Amino acid sequence: MNATLDLQTALRTHLLSAPEVTFVLGADAVFDEVPQGTPFPYLFMGDIETRDWSTQTKRGYEHTVGLHIWSDYRGRKQALNIIEAVDTALDGAALPLANHRLISLRTLFSTVLQELNKGLYHGVMRLRVVTESKT
Repeated sequence: MNATLDLQTALRTHLLSAPEVTFVLGADAVFDEVPQGTPFPYLFMGDIETRDWSTQTKRGYEHTVGLHIWSDYRGRKQALNIIEAVDTALDGAALPLANHRLISLRTLFSTVLQELNKGLYHGVMRLRVVTESKT
């Protein structure tokens, strides 16, 4: 399996099973493709940029993952609570990747932006994840 797809699958599965995330988002609110009419709040898994991070003995990858939280709550509170829950769920997580091994995972930054014309708040998180092939 492709390293990027392997990571995306593991991240989504982990977030959907994390109680702190489902408490603030609800069940089944983590998407790769957001169905039309999906109620707020939800988390959209955005771009994943993957770079070679190989050593002489192992194939390795450095991934930069964008997570996007969308909320129609009046104010930043809900988006910030979701960011905190996602960060807590991922902190120290041992993501079970199908064909790769997780080396490190950390949040690089997070922010919440107000979408003035839409009445929405847009939380953005950027993760740095390093993986290597199991073989």
